[in-house]
Amino acid sequence: MTIDRITPLETQPLTGSTYRFGHECGEAVTIASFVLGSLGGTCEAAGAGGGGEAIALSGYGPRGRFAAAPAHESAVAAIAGALMAQWTYRRGPAYLVTPYAATGQGLLAAAATLAAPLGPGVAPAGVSGVQGMFAVQSGAYAFGARQDPERWHKSPRGQWSTYSTFRAADDWLFAGASTVPFMLKVLEITGLDDLLADEKVLRGPQAAFADAAFAEEVRARIQATIERRDREHWLRIFQSQGVPAGPVLTFDEALAQPQLQAAGLVDGSGRLANPVRVVRRGAALPRPSAGGPLPLSGVRVVELAGYIAGSYTGRLLADLGAEVIKVEPPDGDPFRVQGYGFAAWNHGKRSLSLNLREPAASNRLIDLVRQSDVLVTNYRPDALDRMGVGREVLFEANPALVHCTLSAFGETGPLARLPGFDPVVQAFVGIMKRQGGDGDPVKPQIAATDYLAGMLGAIGVLAARTRQAEHGGGFEVTTSLLAAGLLLNYQAYADRQHGRAVLTGGRDFPGPYPLNGLHQTADGWLLTVADIAAHSGQTGAAGFLEHEARQSATDAAIATLQRLGVPAVPCLDPEALPAEPHFRDNNLWLTVQQPGLGEISFPAPVLHPATNDLPAPLCGQHNGSAAWT
Repeated sequence: MTIDRITPLETQPLTGSTYRFGHECGEAVTIASFVLGSLGGTCEAAGAGGGGEAIALSGYGPRGRFAAAPAHESAVAAIAGALMAQWTYRRGPAYLVTPYAATGQGLLAAAATLAAPLGPGVAPAGVSGVQGMFAVQSGAYAFGARQDPERWHKSPRGQWSTYSTFRAADDWLFAGASTVPFMLKVLEITGLDDLLADEKVLRGPQAAFADAAFAEEVRARIQATIERRDREHWLRIFQSQGVPAGPVLTFDEALAQPQLQAAGLVDGSGRLANPVRVVRRGAALPRPSAGGPLPLSGVRVVELAGYIAGSYTGRLLADLGAEVIKVEPPDGDPFRVQGYGFAAWNHGKRSLSLNLREPAASNRLIDLVRQSDVLVTNYRPDALDRMGVGREVLFEANPALVHCTLSAFGETGPLARLPGFDPVVQAFVGIMKRQGGDGDPVKPQIAATDYLAGMLGAIGVLAARTRQAEHGGGFEVTTSLLAAGLLLNYQAYADRQHGRAVLTGGRDFPGPYPLNGLHQTADGWLLTVADIAAHSGQTGAAGFLEHEARQSATDAAIATLQRLGVPAVPCLDPEALPAEPHFRDNNLWLTVQQPGLGEISFPAPVLHPATNDLPAPLCGQHNGSAAWT
């Protein structure tokens, strides 16, 4: 098959479309407008004229005790449990300098505005900042009968000894060994051969490093080896062994990396570009659909993806009514070991187990793609070719296919063939050093680039379906964890370009100044969210925080601060989130009965009210389905 001559409309499927957003939550609107604008859309504020409903944006949703709380990024993060969830050297919260909530909210708002026209009579969903934060914590915020409060108290270098930052002789790197094969390679590379046959280690990083003393002993031994040689030495070795690893860069070093230009993620002026690409091929008509009550009712999605990002794209499409068939190897998605998190990413899907090294299985996948509308993959193009299911083969089988591919660093450029997990990318784009400030880099607890890349993939699929409904054609949708990581720095890049200071953190960062910072109380922590203009005039509040807050209960301290003219919010503990009435009032939790795990609650769908409470499937549970044979 040949690709049609590319015109602006073929790479900008939203050309001619206008999208409207409410006035609140300006940083989220900026993110949504940038992404939709990169696909040809035009965005405007509600009330600017023209028709169409606007997406309502808020900090916390329309109901509940926090409905009128300040919609400041740090306040949303505090109420959504993210500040208490961040790992610190001393127990307690850390102020996050990266706008995780606003970025998630903006991408979900973009997806919601694209989904609404695909479902007749479906109103655009409102999206809150809390939902943006909950979305990028979808797996971490999956709660069941088995509680592990200590998971919020890991090392700021990384939760496992082989999934951690390390200081080489000249600078920092991150080693992303979160599975048994990767972990054993790191131990072997760094000379810890005595641990290779250790029964505890062979159970995997999560089990092996549950003992904090053992975890720190192993980390220290690896550190002692790595600090003897320079960073490039170790990265060459890790990458030659296929271990996800990368440099921990500064904000400015990240912008200078050749990969950004090679992957088309910055333009000639150094500005961010193309967070998700949507390219039309041909003019084939999509298969007929019976439709239904949701925007993607009647749409069949094949998800040939493991881990988080690809699975989360499938989850978002399932939330919109699509039938999602998860194709797994015979031993299952490697992240099935994540238990509650796996259920959150994969509930409501079906599972087909195929060994794609066998020609018969490859042929079955091709037949399934022929009967489907969308394919989501996180395999590199060469890997698909080796399995006999390369891009050209798939489009030959289904010329109207929407093929969405998610990768770590993009499909072109010097890093295109490298594996990568979320922290490798957050280290690469400067987030770890920015959070650490003048101290050691800090690994975020939030695996944000996985979820944000999943959102970008869903946005690309929805944009392709929008164009396809009018003009037909197959579509290639491509995005990456790197694109998602750059989006997290979008506002910081704008600040730098306009000569404004970029906020950086520090060790257990308490906030930029006392009236926008963290303070301990008699029974917890609170966050003050006054702007800097009010800082110098609030001597009464500053005195209270310095001398009296630690003796006051959190709610009483917040009331006192409000009387003194300083807004403040509580820092909620992650383990308390499912019982918080505000989140129940706004329908932010979904509960499913997961076989083998029991009742699990996790963040509810954002793009449409929850209508699917089916559990995640067992591996290969639907192999015998007559509909796919």
